[in-house]
Amino acid sequence: MTSYLDDRSPMPRPLAADRPLAAFRCGGCGVEYPTHLRNRKYCTSECRLLYSTARTGCCYGCRTQIAMDLDERFVAHVTGEWETLSTAFAAEHEDCRRGIIDESGRPVGCGCSRCSRDRGDAQPRMGLASPSKAREVTPEFARNRPIVLERDAWVCQICAIPIDRDARSFEDLAPAVDHIVRVTEGGGDELDNLRATHRWCNLRREHFFFGADGLVAEAARARFGGALKGLRASKRADER
Repeated sequence: MTSYLDDRSPMPRPLAADRPLAAFRCGGCGVEYPTHLRNRKYCTSECRLLYSTARTGCCYGCRTQIAMDLDERFVAHVTGEWETLSTAFAAEHEDCRRGIIDESGRPVGCGCSRCSRDRGDAQPRMGLASPSKAREVTPEFARNRPIVLERDAWVCQICAIPIDRDARSFEDLAPAVDHIVRVTEGGGDELDNLRATHRWCNLRREHFFFGADGLVAEAARARFGGALKGLRASKRADER
């Protein structure tokens, strides 16, 4: 018996340009223009990076940071005061970001494919995919990885929170081994240049939003506050 479901054809996916134009205001620089696109907050990726960075307490333009030590930042995150402080900091450094955005240029209209073709914008040339930039694991690194984790007692050397030995490889508290001096800057795989970290801390250190160990540790303590409390409780028990 043939069901009516067998005669159904897939519904065509609507194009962005088929939607009506709507007014858009960038949540960072404030530029306004009509667009067919939806669910966006910033006009360009540069604007998103600059304004998101400023709200972490570090200005990407002048490289200054909120004048607070790590303990004060941790307390501000826990009490919820950090949102107010970071927003005020971002407002103070508005000129720094606007100067960089003005140099990179801002959009003047909708960025969907149909509008881009109608304006005659240059289309990217299609070519072969670029080879992966992932660094191959050297035999020395593979040999030193378990040694480093045991040497550092399975404690992250950036945020001082214990590493979860049973975590799966994609989880935040999973074990990772970080190069103190990056390979791109001449660092090697010897034991003195390796340290145990969380997967999350390792990835955040590579991200230019943070870069410095202190800022990564601050964010990790705000994210994994429960693990930090457990560490402090175990230390008190050992002292007794």
